[in-house]
Amino acid sequence: VSNGCKGKSVLGKEERRRIQALAHALRLPDRISDAGQRYFNLAVNMNFVQGRRTQYVVAACLYSACRMEKTSHMLIDFSDLLEVRLAVVSIC
Repeated sequence: VSNGCKGKSVLGKEERRRIQALAHALRLPDRISDAGQRYFNLAVNMNFVQGRRTQYVVAACLYSACRMEKTSHMLIDFSDLLEVRLAVVSIC
């Protein structure tokens, strides 16, 4: 049982690192990165991440946080950074 808890904790750190790395690359303020983390936690709790690539869900969560804060970042900024087609990120 303790191995399962340890794995989950490490996974959480990795996801947090991915969110912070993407937010840093887009020069997003900490409040948006924090909001993206909260959206991601909600997505995990609602089983939204199952069957989707984590990086795409991270991008969708950060993009949602940007929309809520009314920043000038567009979805294409995220897809360019991830080097994937816009449709791939927009599916999330």
